[in-house]
Amino acid sequence: MNTFYYTAAILTLLLGIIHSLVGEQYFLRKLFRRELPFYVGSEVFVNQSTRISWHLTTLAWWGLTWILFEVSDLAYQEIGDSIAVVITIIFIGSAILTAAISKGRYFVWIAYLLIALTTGLGIFFG
Repeated sequence: MNTFYYTAAILTLLLGIIHSLVGEQYFLRKLFRRELPFYVGSEVFVNQSTRISWHLTTLAWWGLTWILFEVSDLAYQEIGDSIAVVITIIFIGSAILTAAISKGRYFVWIAYLLIALTTGLGIFFG
């Protein structure tokens, strides 16, 4: 078993759990209290769209979690490593984008970088 991939899978799973729980509690509720311009659409529609998008992100991370669990035990390691390269790039991109846009104030970029690093280590040392 590739423990780096397994660790990255656990980190990604935790990221998804924290993202949905904390986002729902502290971010989405505050966002939904604001008045919206008429041209954006109904308040109900916008709130539902935002909530769906928020939780779809979590679902996508859990999909990556499942893939990481699978490749940690994969008999054909070359295929697992190829998949891990893609996952590493996704999380490096997520870290860069989040850090750049928030100017480093939204600390989740550190979690993205940790997942990318752990997955990348699995490619080379797993």
